[in-house]
Amino acid sequence: MINDPVTVLYRDPWLLVVLKPSGLLSQPGRGPQLQDSLITRMRSLEPDLHLVHRLDRDTSGLILLARSQEFFLMFRTQLL
Repeated sequence: MINDPVTVLYRDPWLLVVLKPSGLLSQPGRGPQLQDSLITRMRSLEPDLHLVHRLDRDTSGLILLARSQEFFLMFRTQLL
């Protein structure tokens, strides 16, 4: 488990922009040792969050999180 905090850089009614630290998974992996992830941590604070995209574990950077299923689907449609 990496202890670096996830920093929220932007928040509005539709999305969050967070800074993912290097070494943290974007989403949980297979197996009990890979359950700590950015989305797991963020959903403990706000349960209806959805990953708009992912970054590799060893990559730090900005991650977009939709704050509802409705916005996630709208955003995904715009990207495709």
